[in-house]
Amino acid sequence: MADEKIQVAQSDAKLGLENAGPKAVTIDHYEVRRKLAKGGMGAIYVGYEKALDREVALKFLDLSLCHDKCIVERFDLEAKAAADLKHPNIVSVYFRGRAGGRPYFAMELIEGQSLAEVVQDDLLTALEAADYLLQTAQGLQAAWRKKRLHRDIKPANLMVTKDGLVKITDFGLMKALDADKGLTSGNIVVGTPNFISPEQAQGNKVDCRSDMYSLGATFYYLLTGSLPFEGETAMGVMVKHINQALPPLRLKRDDIPPAMANTIERLMAKRPEERFLNYEELIEHLQALKKKLSKSPSSSNDTTAQPIPAKPTEPGPVLVVEPTPTPLSMEAPVIKGPASSSTLGTVVSIFFLLLLTAAISVGLFFLHKQQKEEQLVLSLK
Repeated sequence: MADEKIQVAQSDAKLGLENAGPKAVTIDHYEVRRKLAKGGMGAIYVGYEKALDREVALKFLDLSLCHDKCIVERFDLEAKAAADLKHPNIVSVYFRGRAGGRPYFAMELIEGQSLAEVVQDDLLTALEAADYLLQTAQGLQAAWRKKRLHRDIKPANLMVTKDGLVKITDFGLMKALDADKGLTSGNIVVGTPNFISPEQAQGNKVDCRSDMYSLGATFYYLLTGSLPFEGETAMGVMVKHINQALPPLRLKRDDIPPAMANTIERLMAKRPEERFLNYEELIEHLQALKKKLSKSPSSSNDTTAQPIPAKPTEPGPVLVVEPTPTPLSMEAPVIKGPASSSTLGTVVSIFFLLLLTAAISVGLFFLHKQQKEEQLVLSLK
């Protein structure tokens, strides 16, 4: 690990990135100004493109990962995939290149926070969630129209600008359904366990409804501060996504309107066919939901104290290889036992009540008949 840090430091020194800020560093047609963030795959710097007079974000792959062909391809795929998708809710990519042997690309610099950061201050209101859900679904719809799946939707990959515009980022795990390059071939499961769909966790065939599930899991967390499922290992969490019933959202936060809770729970249905059919149906539903919630003051002006969620431990994208995978059941078995004593007692009570009613009816019939006979005898006299 120490050697890797030295390698990265030497690479940064070669590029001159350690001088970014105090001293101008130029890479291709970008001036590197300062380091913005450091992640598992590499680092992001703020750059300036003089020709267009704009600031950009420069994302560099970590030197320690450059020897891994699969990771380099994924990094390049992220740039290509995002550059191919033009939509207000998808981060824009401007340029892709190499510097000092390290792949990098220039993308839109977003002034804002990820939803993972936003929720550390306070949970989303139902109206905020409906708005962000709708925007994210519209971005994913644009990707799906080009037969693209994101496969790693989570709070950290959804940025929100100061104007409230959602931007989907990190397309490193995106899959083109008509041109799979083998980056996830075989029995390899890719994704983030806390937000992965059951079918993706099993390495099965996926479509747009898999991203819908991850979208539901993401907003389950953003609304409650709790992950849908937790476990000590990544595999343990994924097995729960496959088999365990989802804890009802309103048990975690009872001020959420039932319509919002039902939407999240439908997105997270175990079976894809029980979710929304497509993005058109989902977007139409979310537009109606947002309109309904906007008319309810409690949805946007909630004054009740809300718990601030503890920051979840999110395992990064994992590659789990299973040589002989065994399909896991999508539903827990239903165990049927004998009828309870309370049910039997109810049946007996109803039977005697019906019997008593019949007896009273018969008695009233004969009483009425006797009264008529007496009246007839009196009239003959």
